[in-house]
Amino acid sequence: MKIDKLIDNKSQVLYDGFCAELNQEFNIIIGEENIAFKISDLINNSFKNIKDFLSKNDLEIILEKGEIKNNVPEYIKRLISENEYTDLIKNANYYKSESHLALNYFVKNDLLLLFTYGEKQPSRWILILENVWKIK
Repeated sequence: MKIDKLIDNKSQVLYDGFCAELNQEFNIIIGEENIAFKISDLINNSFKNIKDFLSKNDLEIILEKGEIKNNVPEYIKRLISENEYTDLIKNANYYKSESHLALNYFVKNDLLLLFTYGEKQPSRWILILENVWKIK
């Protein structure tokens, strides 16, 4: 898979509610294409595993243009040296969205979709479409 271009970088909340209702099928329209998926399609597609499918250059493009940060917890700074912390930020898989929830991805046809989902507050679950990328 190779990144072609960023189609959409505006976060869009697709769901905000109780967990029991999160199992529905979601439909989003991108261009003329209707994309249908369920949360179960995202569960095994953690963003940290996307390195297996993308070149280092493509990953850097997604991180920069998609505004995704490697959010290594601050408390770790107190446990290791400055150099170790710098290396950890470059190499660790703490990719999170602005909502501090884990990122997942979904590939459909020639599109790569990045999502955030998880428990935002006790019993309150959220699903956000973060980025849409055209791939080759």
